This record gives sequence, structure tokens and C-alpha cells, in this order.
Amino acid sequence: MKKFFLALCALIVGMAANATDYYLIGGFNNWTLKAQNCLFTAAEDGTYVLDYEGILTSGFKINDGTWSNDKANFGSNGTALQLDQPYTMKVGGDTKNIALTENIANPHLVLNVSNPSNPVLTISGQSQEAEYKYGIKGQIFDGENWNVVDMVENEDNGKWVLTAEVVAGEFGVLVMDASTSAQTAWFAADGDGVLGTAQLGQPLALKENGTNFASTLAGTFTFVFDPNAMTLTVVGEETPVDPDPVDPDPVDPVYTYAIHGSVFTGSWESRGMDKGENGTWILTSTLQAGEFGIKKIDADGNQAGWIAAQSGYAEAVVGIAMTAATENNTNWVSTLEGEYTFVFDPTAMTLTIQGETPVDPDPVDPDPVDPVLPAHVYIVGTLAGGNWATATAPELTFAEDTKLFTIENVEIKASSDDTTTGYFTFITVQGADWNATNGGDRYGAPEKDVLLTVPSTTNVTLFKAGVNASAANSWKVEAGYYDIVLDLANMTISIKGEDTPVDPDPVEPDPVDPVYSYGLHGSVFTGSWETREMTKAEDGTWTLTATLQAGEFGIMPLKDGKQDNNGWIAAANGMTEAVVGIAMTATSENSSNWVSTLTGEYTFVFNPTEMTLTIKGDAPVDPDPVDPDPVDPVLPEHVYIVGTLAGGNWATATAPELTFSDDTKLFTIENVEIKASSDDATTGYFTFITVQGSDWDTEVNNGDRYGAPTKDAELSVPSTTEVTLFKAGVNASSANSWKVEAGCYDIVLDLTNMTIAISSADTPVDPDPVDPDPVDPVLPEHVYIVGTLGSGEWDTANAPEVARIEGTNTFKIENVQIVAASADTSMGYFTFITKQGADWDAVNGGDRYGASSKDEAISVPGTASMTKYAVGVNASAAESWMVEAEYYDITLDFDNMTVNVIKSFESNLSIDTEENEPTYYNMEGVQVEYPVSGFYIEVRGNQVRKVVIK
Repeated sequence: MKKFFLALCALIVGMAANATDYYLIGGFNNWTLKAQNCLFTAAEDGTYVLDYEGILTSGFKINDGTWSNDKANFGSNGTALQLDQPYTMKVGGDTKNIALTENIANPHLVLNVSNPSNPVLTISGQSQEAEYKYGIKGQIFDGENWNVVDMVENEDNGKWVLTAEVVAGEFGVLVMDASTSAQTAWFAADGDGVLGTAQLGQPLALKENGTNFASTLAGTFTFVFDPNAMTLTVVGEETPVDPDPVDPDPVDPVYTYAIHGSVFTGSWESRGMDKGENGTWILTSTLQAGEFGIKKIDADGNQAGWIAAQSGYAEAVVGIAMTAATENNTNWVSTLEGEYTFVFDPTAMTLTIQGETPVDPDPVDPDPVDPVLPAHVYIVGTLAGGNWATATAPELTFAEDTKLFTIENVEIKASSDDTTTGYFTFITVQGADWNATNGGDRYGAPEKDVLLTVPSTTNVTLFKAGVNASAANSWKVEAGYYDIVLDLANMTISIKGEDTPVDPDPVEPDPVDPVYSYGLHGSVFTGSWETREMTKAEDGTWTLTATLQAGEFGIMPLKDGKQDNNGWIAAANGMTEAVVGIAMTATSENSSNWVSTLTGEYTFVFNPTEMTLTIKGDAPVDPDPVDPDPVDPVLPEHVYIVGTLAGGNWATATAPELTFSDDTKLFTIENVEIKASSDDATTGYFTFITVQGSDWDTEVNNGDRYGAPTKDAELSVPSTTEVTLFKAGVNASSANSWKVEAGCYDIVLDLTNMTIAISSADTPVDPDPVDPDPVDPVLPEHVYIVGTLGSGEWDTANAPEVARIEGTNTFKIENVQIVAASADTSMGYFTFITKQGADWDAVNGGDRYGASSKDEAISVPGTASMTKYAVGVNASAAESWMVEAEYYDITLDFDNMTVNVIKSFESNLSIDTEENEPTYYNMEGVQVEYPVSGFYIEVRGNQVRKVVIK
């Protein structure tokens, strides 16, 4: 009896629920995962507690020791956490770091996850006033590693300053706790983050977790961070140093100057001037027609003033000292083209332009010049066609003979149900938001909401881009239909009422064809991909003159002034070098970008009728345009292979890289194993990417891709075939793959001739193919059982692990309880996973092993075949086995891909065939003389088993 009781005790196993571990992580511990001094402990009341010894600072989160489980990743709800106040956290990988209203010494943290979708954190402890310091962190100090260099506070103005030798690279502003140097926040660009010489001296807006600055600066520069204004200003090292920094002498403010205008590229930008020996400031640059003024910049890089003409549109004249003013100033207007030198004298307040343009013989009374009129004027306001719709604002019509802009029958609606009046004003740049629109000049009323009588003529005020465009005023008028004439030569507006013509069939109005135009889209302007709109000429061609740098481009069709992403016009075949002076054939089908090495100013002429593009400029013309000289293609820096590879199924983050030979210009990879895409297939797939990443949309497809010309093109081996380029920003997401028989291959990628050569690798051959040597299976690191288990039905997060039998390819779990799936059946279900997770999406991120058919029944004891369901192929389609509700020992044999199931109490017992009366014990081991319904241990001679009595 004693021996049986010990065996019985061994049979009664309680399953303990697997609890999730939670960790505190943040800048205070350098974001160290699974730090043991930051591990929460489960309390009896179901909460988790942590007593952290040290200073807790802003910028922290709570997770399960990984970043992969979004359901155990707790962060900010958008507000700062206060001491002793319950704080409901947000859940998910996209949450921000939690901020504190004060630092906390030796905090006591209580985490309540009883409602997993709304976890609550309460912190008590000794508060400390948070003091911060700042540093520049980035690659700009050594060109590679992310290093931190502390900034120094200027106690007079509260700004933080660092002067350092830098190189090109990325960086941002690191916010640190002053006492511990722990990271509490990260400030970076509130925009695209570009930093070059054009941005020097300008306050650059910052925001928390913004875009890293990408700097091209090299040399010694001073960084000035203003935490109150949230700006960063970068200036060159020119400020004289006080000889007595302990007792500094009062000094006059130090200013620098820059020419700011549209005379460089057509867009408004600043170019810094250099200080001359006589106190003047000088800039030599290539100009085009446009407007400009002089920006005055203080030592912190902030704009301190605007210097331009004394009044009106003053024509910029060569060879004359033009009087400048800081009050009532308006921009100079220039028609100059070519290289000129600006000389600004801040003492005499004069600007002189030196160059080759003839000088007006009477500078005292210069000849009148025609004003420079905008290329486009649009009306915005409470219009019937769109309320303040800046992206689709109607354009006014310009008459060359009268120099007037007009619009007829425009409907201005009441601004609300409570009024009878509406508003309007004029812009010169359409845009999706006001930031884009205010990048152009605006024309409006001299004061806010000036009420117009009808008919009338009144003055127009210019609000300059880069100066005060965002302050443009609107006119107010009674709701109705109007004809408007805008005279920008005399700066007046005339308005009168209009009788609206009625569509003869208002129920079914006439369709309106969209208006198409064209823009040049590419990286040839600034290095980033952008669109510049082309202008239609009288002969039906479209032209654009711009300053270029090396890059790629194509022609983007625009519909009603907006991008028509369904169209793309570029080279007729392959990546074609852009050549000057030749009508290059264009196509809208299977087009590849033109590649340009041109630098300087050029004019593009696109003929949509003949589908040709001609580039005009000063670049030398190929003497044989019919047979132009070949040019070296622009090859990618890296090429990686992805597909159904043995090293990772479509693993884009760890894709193997091809080796590049500078001598042959070829990319190669040897002995790469391409596996079958599923158990039912003999073929696999592959293609090439140029950017590794875990996400297809935000990372991989942001680089070019190289693939098959058609979907799943089959390759014979050996063979050489054509490669197709799928461009980033154009069609990278549409890249096609090749299909090939599973095996090991050598691959050569020739991107000069756009071909791929594939051959079988020299993989060792089994000497006896009739009776091949057994191959060790690739075993999973972990195997877990899920199903209708007594420990938790389909509990994927806490699934029991199946242990590997040491020295074998077999996994086994004993005494696992399979319960009935419902009250209407005695059958239960089970299958196997290799990755635990809070939901099925996480679980299907690993391989699965299951039945070959849905709900396959196993007769116990019995053996059934086991099917692998691979991650990324068919893991979500894994099937389960069905067995009677009972306790079982289950064995997985990976050599033979089988599963064996026996009852737990029958696994190691000899069977006594004698007919003995059974004795019953309950699950606590106490003998029961008259068992009722439930689970019991039945002992019949030497046979022991678990039974269910109903």
C-alpha cells in the first residue's frame, strides 16, 4: 500500500500558471533589458511591486524584458506621472516614454495589470526637483559611433552652447538628469532634419522624438540650444573670445549677414555672406530672376532684422550703391542671371552688386522697370468649391497684354450659418497646408477683415514669403458671385457682382475633363526626391530651368495641379544616362529613371506629343548622338538576397549580402540554399533588395530592388536571364521573384548589363543516392503543447513546454491532461507550437507542428504522422489532433515526424489479466467505497489507471 501511495502521489500533479515578468526600463539604467534590480515581484493581492534603489528620472517604460510583446509594453498616456497618483498607462510598441513632474529617490512602484488593456502604475517615494543638462549626441564627432558631448549653460540667457570639431553624420540633443546623467528625453528636428551650410544661422525647430539631424557640415561649429524656444542654431566659429572670461567686458552684439531670397534656385533660401577686411560683407553666387533681401543674424543664430529696399519693389541694379533700410522695407526685385557679387556695408547701409550687366546711365533717376509678377495667383477663402481649400484653390487667369489677373463668377459663401458674409484672399503657391502655402508670396487686405463694397477698387498689400506671408489679411464681402480683377502692377483689386450662368441640365451637369500638367521628379535638385512643376510653352512643350546635381529623375504627370501617381514617364529602356542636346525617347510603360551626372544650370524640354525629353545647357555634347558613348551605371552600395532561404524564410532583416568585385563590377554569392516554399512543393523563390529591414513598407521598399521581369518567373539551371530594376519611390513594392527547384546555387548579378547567372553549387553528393544517408533534422529550440488542456484551454501565453530527451531527436511530455472541448462531447484537441505568445499572431511567428488533416482522431495508444507548418508559409493553417478526454504521455519523434500518444497511467505498468475487483481512490489518494460521478484512480490487481465515472 505504501508503494502504491507514492505512485499515486506522483500521479497527482498540479499545474501552476506561468506569470509574466515585468521590468522597469529607461534612461536611468541606459535602457538595459531584464536588469535584476528592476524586476517587479508578484504580490499576494495580484499586483506587482518594485523597490528601486536610486534616482528615477523622466523617460522610462515597463515591459516584459523584451521589445517584441506589444501587450506587455506599457508607456505614456500623454501626460506626466505625479507622485502617489494612480497613472493609467497606454499599451503597445508605439507608446512614448513616461515623463515625471519631478525626480523620485528610492521609489516604491506598484503595477496593477488586472485589466491588461489599462495597466495602472502608482509610484511613491521622496521627490526631488528635476534638474537637467543637455548634450549633443551623434555620429558627427567621429563619423561612425554615437557619442555624447556635454553642452555648457550660458547663465545669462539660459541657452546651452557647444563648440566642437565635427564631421558629416546624424545627431540630436540629448536631455539628461543633471545629477545622474541618465537620459530623460531626446530632442531632434521638427521637420526633415537636413543641416548644411544653407541652414547655418537659422533657428531650427525641435520636438521630442523628432527626426535625427542629417548634417553635411565639416569643421569647427557652435551649437546653441534654447530649451525655452525649443530651437537649435548652428553657426561657424567666428565670434571673438573675451580675454577675461571670468570678468567679461560688455561687448556690442555680434551680427552676421546672409542674402535671403528666391534668386538662387527659385525657392526662398539663405546663403551666408563672408566678412571683408573693410567691414563689408560679401557673397558671390550664380543668380536667376527673383526677389531678395538681407537677413541680419545674431550670435545665437537668430534672425535679428530684415534689410531691403527703402520702399516699393526696388529693381536691383548693378554697379550702384543702393540705399538699404530696416524699416518700411520691401524686397529687391532682380532680373539678373549669371554670376554676381553682393557687397553690403552695414555702416553706410548700402548694397552694391558687381557684375557684367550694363549700368543705367542715370542712377539718380533710373529707368522704370516692369514689376516682377508671380507665375500663378490663386483665390482662397469661404468658396463654394472648397472652404479654405489651399490645395485646390482656383487659379486666376493672367493676360499678357494688360498684366492683369482675373477670375469670373467665383462664389463666396457665408462663413457660418449665423452670418451673411464670407472671406477671401490670394496665394501664389497651392499646398496641402498653410506651411506649404506660406512658402510663397500672398496678396491680401491692408488690415484684418476689411469689408468691401461692391463694385469698388481698393489697395492690395503684399505679404512676402519668408517675411510675413503667414500674417496675410483677408477681405470680407457679402455672400454671392463676383468678378475680380487683380492689378499687381498698381497693387489694386477691383470687384463687382456677377449673374451666374445656369447649367442647362443641373440634375446631370456636364463632365469636366481633368487638366494635366507635368513636373520633373527626382534627386537631381537637392539630393532628396522632390517634384518641380514644369511650365507649358506656346508650342505645347513643357519646360523647366533648374540648377542640378548628380542624381536620378523622371517626369511625373500632374492632374489638376496634384500628383497623378498612376503615371510615370522616364527612359524607354533600362537606366539611361541623361545626355545634353539630344531628344531622348521617353515612355510611360516599363520606364526606368534617367541617371544624370550633370551639375550646374540646365533646361529640360518635354514634348508629350512626340514623347521626347531634351536637355539644354553648357555640358559638352557627345559628338555622335546617334551612338552615344557608354557611361558607367550607378551601382548600389549593397545587394542582399531574400526568399525561401535555409538561413531565414524571407528574413529581410538578416538577408545574406552578395560580394561585390570592384574589378569585374559583379555581385556574387556562392552555395546559397533555396528551400521549397512548403512541404507540398519542390520549388522555392528569391529576389534581391538593397536595404535590409524588418518592415517591407518603411525600410526594405525604401531602397531599390532587383527582380524578375514577370511574377514567379521560372529559372532553368544553369542559365543567364534579364534582371529588372524596381525603383524606390516608384515601384519597389511591385518587385517580382524568380522560382527555382530547391537546392544550393552560385549566383552572379551583373547590374551593368542587368543580367543574372545561376548555376548549381558544388554541394557534396551522397555516394549512395539509392540509399541516401539519413540527415539530422533541424530541431526547434522549444516545443509547447496547446489545446483543450486542463492547465488552460488554448492558453498560448502559458503553454506547457515539451522537453527534449537528451541525446535524441525526440521530445516528450508526461501526464498532460486533455479535457473535453465542450459539454456535448468527450473529445479534446491538441497541437504544438514553438513560440509562446499572448495572441495567435505572435504564436504564428514561429513554426508549428500538427496533424496532417483537420481534427485528425488518434486511437490510444497510437501513433500518427506529424506535419510541419512553417513560419511565413502556412503556420496559421496548422491542424490539431483529437483524442478522448484523459491524462496522456505524448512523444514527438522528429526523425520520423510522428506523434505517439498513450495514457499516462498505462505507460510503465505491467497488466494483470486476473479478474480482480477494482478499488477506487479520489484524486487526494483517499480510498472511496462508493464512488459517484467524477475522476478517480482505479486499482485492479497490478493495473492502475485514471477513470471518469458519470
